[in-house]
Amino acid sequence: MLLLYNIRGVWYMGALKIDQSIEQGIIDQLNGYKRLCGRIKVLEKQSVGMGYQINAFDGDKLQQLHAKLDGMPSYMYLNKKEQHLETIAHAYLEHYPAGTKSQLNEIRDQRGVDVDDRKDLKDLARRVEKVREARLGTLEGIDAIIEKEAQLRDLMDQRDAISTILETMGEENPQYSKLLASRYIDGKDVWTVASSLGISRRTFDRWRAKSLEEYAILAGMS
Repeated sequence: MLLLYNIRGVWYMGALKIDQSIEQGIIDQLNGYKRLCGRIKVLEKQSVGMGYQINAFDGDKLQQLHAKLDGMPSYMYLNKKEQHLETIAHAYLEHYPAGTKSQLNEIRDQRGVDVDDRKDLKDLARRVEKVREARLGTLEGIDAIIEKEAQLRDLMDQRDAISTILETMGEENPQYSKLLASRYIDGKDVWTVASSLGISRRTFDRWRAKSLEEYAILAGMS
């Protein structure tokens, strides 16, 4: 028997079903929603040194922080050992290339005049990729902030996409949205969800299939 399905104003004929892998993908998305929100919360509160948190950054603030660090004397953010290595760098290096790889090559080309200087140059080579980390305290400098900020934005996009799909579904079929949220986000058992919706187990199974189908269409997964 052919059935008509109206999903977001579009009529579908036949027993509209989604691939099992797509169904599992949707369930995995919903099951991971709370963990996703938790990860976002952790990242938003994560300190990156200098009194800053990840969620405090945008392009302008990153530039301001970079300028602030560049304008500070090195003793404000380097410890005594790091200040000593900075002195070694000034003594041996004629050029200060911007890229980390070029900096390493420049340092490795130097030959210290004595054992101590050679040891310091080796130490400097090991630390050159961590100079920005030393400036900010706990992470890996401006690059690490940018990377974590991008990670936060990506997680927020994933969270917002799931929320938008459920909200859009809820505008037309609130029972479907509630079923998915209760069953897979809140982790309630089938009978509890069916009872809260006032439906039988058989109706629950039918609604579940239709809600997953609608989710797949709204998410562009089918």
